[in-house]
Amino acid sequence: MSDVSTYLDGRTKRMMELILAFVLFVATLPLYVLIATAILFVDGRPVFFAQQRCGREGKLFTLWKFRTLQPTSETNEYASEVHLRPQYTRTGGFWRRRRLDELPQLFAVLTGDMALVGQGPSAWRSSMATVRRNVVACGANPA
Repeated sequence: MSDVSTYLDGRTKRMMELILAFVLFVATLPLYVLIATAILFVDGRPVFFAQQRCGREGKLFTLWKFRTLQPTSETNEYASEVHLRPQYTRTGGFWRRRRLDELPQLFAVLTGDMALVGQGPSAWRSSMATVRRNVVACGANPA
């Protein structure tokens, strides 16, 4: 495949993602209002959860979701690691089971930080661990 066709395929994919993400955003706007209002009145502030993720070419960006977990008592951070048992907020389990907590990710698609199709971006901390593990596996000295 030539560089021109690869470039055009990438531009076409990006344009289709923009159109679809915008249409989905407009169609789900009433859900944003409903979910944000429910979280605000039932679970309190903050309504959104932000986390640094590793995006295309290792660029960090902020991924936003509706808050579904209670803050941990010691650090006031949100338990997102797999080995921790999540303590859902009163409405959090409902939103999570239906994947509605991920609606704000459409903003990341609109800004070009994420794609609609493909593997989601990994959390920054786990990405750095993966890089170190891959460097060691290749026989390089990570010093």
